Amino acid sequence: GRLYYERLLASKDRAAVRAEAEQKIAELPPSPRDFVRDPVLLEFLGLPETGRLMESDLEQALIDHLQSFLLELGKGFTGKPFPTDLVIDENGLKLHVDVAGGQKTGHFLDQVRNHGAMAQVSEGQRVLDCFTHTGGFGLHAAHYGAKDVLGLDISEEAVAQATRNAEVNGLKNCTFKVANVFDFLTEASRTGKQWDVIVLDPPAFAKSRGAIDNAYRGYKEINLRALKSITSGGFLVTCSCSQHMTPDLFRKMVAEAARDAGRRVREVYYGTQPPDHPILWGVPETHYLKCLMLEVI
Repeated sequence: GRLYYERLLASKDRAAVRAEAEQKIAELPPSPRDFVRDPVLLEFLGLPETGRLMESDLEQALIDHLQSFLLELGKGFTGKPFPTDLVIDENGLKLHVDVAGGQKTGHFLDQVRNHGAMAQVSEGQRVLDCFTHTGGFGLHAAHYGAKDVLGLDISEEAVAQATRNAEVNGLKNCTFKVANVFDFLTEASRTGKQWDVIVLDPPAFAKSRGAIDNAYRGYKEINLRALKSITSGGFLVTCSCSQHMTPDLFRKMVAEAARDAGRRVREVYYGTQPPDHPILWGVPETHYLKCLMLEVI
């Protein structure tokens, strides 16, 4: 039969499904080591039933599967249904946001101040916006006078929404296309193609402490490729939304990428999330968003 969480999502009689689950839980072995090796739990987490189970694998599986399950379980209207394709105003731009079907809230609201900071580096520039999502940085660059903007994202749905937002705002010099950013930047650095401004706003590569080493290499690789593809006197706008990539570690990574690329950089802006995503002192993971704007020399 289907797993408990699948039946819970599908069932109208959640009490009966919950009672069944409580009975099954009572039968589980008391040892934590035995519990995490229970076949039902391993199936839910997408982990193999045999072989060595690493703590980092378990941590990542819990994040990937349990979080998505809880988000799905809590999704829906608390009252009367309403159209979920909304139009918001951000720094003078009208943006279509699908709060139900889009990623997370449909738009990265925590980047609002960093989007606005594009006014410092955009006028007259050729801009490449990588991991553009619904076009946040690229649309702002065009709005603030960029000569030409190209936005890239692996998601067809995100590119369609970004294109729609460009049309709504009459930004004819702003185009978006589906592309793998890693492959695109690798080819650009190999062929010597350059832009005046490159924006990197990737998803969280490090969703757990155990994934930080691989994430560090991934962040460094895209920053290295971008730095090789920026004109002298141009700008790198680079972000990380991973709580495990601390501000100091993020700066260290960018510094290493700049050194390996043979480029000197000068900081012109540093931003994080706005007050409605508060940073709590004593809770370091709340300082999760980093945005650096660097002049590349």
